[in-house]
Amino acid sequence: MFSSPKTLQCKAGEWNTIIQTRFAQLPVMWTVRTLDDLLTLGEFEETKSSWIFPGTPRVGPLLSEMQFQRGYWNTFYKVRIRPEHAITISLQQSWL
Repeated sequence: MFSSPKTLQCKAGEWNTIIQTRFAQLPVMWTVRTLDDLLTLGEFEETKSSWIFPGTPRVGPLLSEMQFQRGYWNTFYKVRIRPEHAITISLQQSWL
């Protein structure tokens, strides 16, 4: 099942939280796409936790299309991006 995509404006040089869930334990996948023609530069940070045990953030380069997946035991889940240029992204959620 897919939800309708959301469009978000992300500021340059600042951390923008694009996904944040609390107390949810069903697996979900989000697809993030940039809608601008700019070369996407920047970084992302994904943090998953298992109930009360905090997770270590996973960081990497920001790409024009990315997928993030929350699992069964990721009670707290957060994805932030920090683009070098202001960008517009499309965020679509699909249930696994």
